[in-house]
Amino acid sequence: MNLALLKDAITIFLGIVIEATPFVALGVLLSSLIRLYLTEGRLLKIIPKNRFGSILMGSVFGFFMPVCECGNIPVARRLLLKKVPFHVTLAFLLAAPVFNPIVIFATWAAFRGHPEMVILRVVFSLAIALIISFLFSFHKNPQDLLAPHMAEAESHAHKKGFIGTFIEEFFLATLL
Repeated sequence: MNLALLKDAITIFLGIVIEATPFVALGVLLSSLIRLYLTEGRLLKIIPKNRFGSILMGSVFGFFMPVCECGNIPVARRLLLKKVPFHVTLAFLLAAPVFNPIVIFATWAAFRGHPEMVILRVVFSLAIALIISFLFSFHKNPQDLLAPHMAEAESHAHKKGFIGTFIEEFFLATLL
């Protein structure tokens, strides 16, 4: 094997790990906060009852999550475990990687002089998230779409405290 190629591969790998870790940690932090401080009832109470309103809310929630796809996974997993409807969580998962301030700014910086690129990226990404989530909202049993190991006991979360919960969530995020 070529030594230069191996060095390049290691450099790229470490760059990705170093770049992604803060976003995963932020997603795990938010997931831990949701796990410890938001009850299912409180979370479900703020979600609109109508289908389109709940999907729109799930998508817009992504705006307040300035993390990449890897950081959204722990939050989406936690929302599903808190019984947030699948289609709402899916809307969040699809919209959040593009519909957040950091990505919008990065797109603007990359396409200076072409603001239409920013607008088109956000509008079409949001439209795709809304359409796909709306279609999935008609699925009779969305739990069938989830892996069997998604079921988890929430009862011991408060006994672990915040640090214990954060560590558990971090390992789940990096191992799954």
